[in-house]
Amino acid sequence: MRAWTFNAIELLSAHTDIYREGSRSVRRSWIPMRALVIHLLVVGISLAAVQQAIAASVAPNRELETILGKLRTNASNDQYRQIDDAVKSSPNLFDQLNRLAASGKLTEIVVLTSAAASNAPKPGPFSAWMTGTSMVFTESLLSQLTKNREYDVVYPDDILPNNTTFVLGHLAFHLNAGKVIAKPGDVSHLNDYIAAMLDQEARAYIQAWNDALNAAVQQNNDKPLTPHQIADLMFNLHYRFAFLKALRQPTDKIQLEQNGVIEENESNANAITTALKSSSLADIQ
Repeated sequence: MRAWTFNAIELLSAHTDIYREGSRSVRRSWIPMRALVIHLLVVGISLAAVQQAIAASVAPNRELETILGKLRTNASNDQYRQIDDAVKSSPNLFDQLNRLAASGKLTEIVVLTSAAASNAPKPGPFSAWMTGTSMVFTESLLSQLTKNREYDVVYPDDILPNNTTFVLGHLAFHLNAGKVIAKPGDVSHLNDYIAAMLDQEARAYIQAWNDALNAAVQQNNDKPLTPHQIADLMFNLHYRFAFLKALRQPTDKIQLEQNGVIEENESNANAITTALKSSSLADIQ
């Protein structure tokens, strides 16, 4: 599968308003960026046949069934359905959570009320995080994640992203990778620690995108997305900032495969890391 680097992105350097965090306004600069994404994907498809790898449907193992069963009793019906649907929308995510549950790395998924979240210990100003072997969501974040129309231009065959799938995939990567351990010593060790944390965070974003893409393919009747569907999926994603910045930065550009997959490799991790360094802290750990 060939990958296509967005080397022409510097042509859009004059479009400085491509992204504003928290904004849903239509930006004129989004149009050429979206067009470029589509163009490069079409070029790739015209040179080689696309083969979208569709993961086989999987069923929850006993451990994951127990986790989802506990969630059903401790969350509202809407919250349970949102998370359960997100888990089952992506075979890739389903498999990741099955393996985490079977290994004991994941033992529960918790939804906290706003009051409970304000008093809960957490590693930062997050609305979704890990604590031990638990994934924790705030009810306010779950509500925000249902809003999956960020890009105001609508096309009839749009496949909208499942933001909850994205967050679950992001947290799943961190649970599987384990906590980055700081080494005692001089400043060089601190720099290594920060670099390792950023690298893990970047790879969590990559896995989360691929899980959300996998869910979109399932929603598209197991058919690979077209170039403009992939572009619109990214533009409507709640956490699109990392990917859009990684597309337009002058160096360390991200690469997408022809089917929209972002390979988890050093080059793409570096591209996302560079984007994260110039971004505000996201609401997920």
